[in-house]
Amino acid sequence: MRNILAYVPEGFLSRIYRIYTEGADFVGKVESLEDDLCRALTLAGETFDTGLIATLPRRNATNKKFSAAATLPRKLAAQVMAAETWVVKRWDYDWLPRGILSH
Repeated sequence: MRNILAYVPEGFLSRIYRIYTEGADFVGKVESLEDDLCRALTLAGETFDTGLIATLPRRNATNKKFSAAATLPRKLAAQVMAAETWVVKRWDYDWLPRGILSH
């Protein structure tokens, strides 16, 4: 993370997300995938079964052992969040995943 902050001080995700979301007014989030998919389908005027969507199996989920190992010291996490100001403001990502801060 320190190397990324040194290489892309304006925020790596902010740089990439600006490119791929230019002109977008809605972006679904993995953290709320089912709700966001339903919202996107509704915005698109599609007819669908919300109950069916809720039953679909998860695929390509990150193994919990990798998520548990991905931690940051509090100070470094604060630096990342500050660098990613564009993502935080534009896409409402003003939080950190539970368990990401190392003790």
